[in-house]
Amino acid sequence: MNWVGGATIACTPAMLEIQYDQWVTDPDGVSHYIAAGDCVECSSLVPVNTGYSCVQEASDCSGVWLLTKESVYVAPPGTTWTSATSGCEISGQTAVCQKTVTAGTAYLFNNTQPVRCTATVTSGCVNLPSDMQAVPHLTDKSISDIYTYHYTDDDTTAAADKSTFLVGTTPSKLQKIFLYGLNDNTSSWQLNEDGYYQKRFVYTAYVGSTSALNGAYLTQNVLVSVSKISGDIITMFPE
Repeated sequence: MNWVGGATIACTPAMLEIQYDQWVTDPDGVSHYIAAGDCVECSSLVPVNTGYSCVQEASDCSGVWLLTKESVYVAPPGTTWTSATSGCEISGQTAVCQKTVTAGTAYLFNNTQPVRCTATVTSGCVNLPSDMQAVPHLTDKSISDIYTYHYTDDDTTAAADKSTFLVGTTPSKLQKIFLYGLNDNTSSWQLNEDGYYQKRFVYTAYVGSTSALNGAYLTQNVLVSVSKISGDIITMFPE
């Protein structure tokens, strides 16, 4: 995954100083600069594009990425900023403008490109029921629903009637757990009463806690439920 960035800033009249920074924030909250620059007594600035590359084998690139741009303008001596547009703050000679957007979601399983096992493809593949029309995958909605129903910011008290993933379980971690289960051939897919395929598997470490009603104990057991038509993950939770 390669990130590049930059911008051309032009001002009339010339500023005492112009600064520009652009960075991406990875799924674990770490910022990586991809462009920066500054100039003194200037009317235009072209930042230097340093770029940033995330290599899946060396780090975890999967999850939601944010892109932020920030520019700083210091007006000539004796002048002050009197107004600013949305996203900008002014104080005397200085105006600071910043905007953050969601750059997109990188999926771990898309990087590894899982394929269905067939009579001719027997290794490096996943075993799926014959009527499952798509390889299971997490979506933004899947991740959002998991956080809504099976996540808590408090590890000290178990939820009363639902199991929850451990505090700090990032989208990247959810995808690692899911991908492990997808490739686990020791367990099989079963069709449930709602018409979804589900699979139970045991992860390599604790993933969360059972509900208070079920003893509130740490567990490595996971259940994932999948649409057999679209392959979308309907839900995934510890059990």
